[in-house]
Amino acid sequence: MTDHVLQTLQQLVQDVIAPDVRELKVRQLSFERLVDERFTSQAKSFDERFNSLTKGMDMRFSALDEHFTLQARQNELQFKTLMSAISESKAQTDLAWVREFSDHRERIAVIESKLAAKAS
Repeated sequence: MTDHVLQTLQQLVQDVIAPDVRELKVRQLSFERLVDERFTSQAKSFDERFNSLTKGMDMRFSALDEHFTLQARQNELQFKTLMSAISESKAQTDLAWVREFSDHRERIAVIESKLAAKAS
């Protein structure tokens, strides 16, 4: 009788449980494929969006870098222009002082010559 019970159990496992296990394996594989497909497509979508964002940020940083470089050049040019104007102004002031001293020397020379003529 135990042989018969064992055979009955074996037959039950083969007829009822084994097909369900096989079906579960097939469904599991199908589910894994579906998850892989969705993950792969989402990963690709994420990569595309990330790359697009990276390119956009690169373009913005490049534009900012160009802007700051241009601003630095303009500042340097303005500084040089200002320094040149200051130098020119200083040179003109020095020239004016030289002319004024020259005029004073001439006047002093005239006064000295008049004083020398009176003294003699």
